[in-house]
Amino acid sequence: MSESVKVDKFPKCDFCATDARYDGQTGMGPWASMCQDHFDSYGVGLGTGQGQRLIERPSPPESPMDTVERYSKLWIGAEVIGYTKGGDQMDVQIRLNDGTVMRVDGLVKADPNHMDLDTIDLDHDLGVRDLTDPFTGEMV
Repeated sequence: MSESVKVDKFPKCDFCATDARYDGQTGMGPWASMCQDHFDSYGVGLGTGQGQRLIERPSPPESPMDTVERYSKLWIGAEVIGYTKGGDQMDVQIRLNDGTVMRVDGLVKADPNHMDLDTIDLDHDLGVRDLTDPFTGEMV
């Protein structure tokens, strides 16, 4: 048996209910899911007949269609709450209907002399493709 195993989600520690990082035999005999502190206190080791370190398996990446669907639900009722202007571009802050604030960097308007909050059309100027993911900070 290996000293580690991949899991989809960490189980809770049987002693304190925080995320467990080990599944192993205790010095008292029974096996338990244990956090680092409780493994240090009660675990007997790693390897065959002793225990394994739990490693969280990375989640699969979100598909582009899932990203679009997630944003389109939040997009309804969004409002522009701020902007900064520089040359022919502007960076815009948007509050989505769930309260999340997103940033759109480098929006280019056809007429840079008319760039202000009143001239931003969320449906036309800012599409889902322009949004910064609030969870990862990456452009969608």
